[in-house]
Amino acid sequence: MTTVDLGGIRETIKKLEQFMRLAEDPVIAPYVTLNGSGATRKAAHEAVKTITPRSKENGLKPAVLEASKMLREEITVASVYEYLTKTGFQISSASPRKAIGQVLRMLARDHQLKVTEKGSGRKAVIYAVQ
Repeated sequence: MTTVDLGGIRETIKKLEQFMRLAEDPVIAPYVTLNGSGATRKAAHEAVKTITPRSKENGLKPAVLEASKMLREEITVASVYEYLTKTGFQISSASPRKAIGQVLRMLARDHQLKVTEKGSGRKAVIYAVQ
């Protein structure tokens, strides 16, 4: 029988999550390369578009709006996050899902999206394109 130290694994995971948050910080990001392919910093930078929630021009709002137009129906925080991840967008936020949720609520408030199902507790809010 093999004995596994779950406490040690949890501590390692916690440290790695802290490292990822630091590495994705816009201030630190220029000094750190995060890619598993071994590509150079320049190639990695060209392959990944960085979006920051506070960016006005190429920020999170246009990316979420684009994702919403592609998803059309059944738009949730999780589906937008998955779409942005698959398309190579990197969200520089400590809480990317929370940032996406804020943008979705703002788009609904501005009548660019509509709420088709209100969420409650663990049930997600579902949006659709107007």
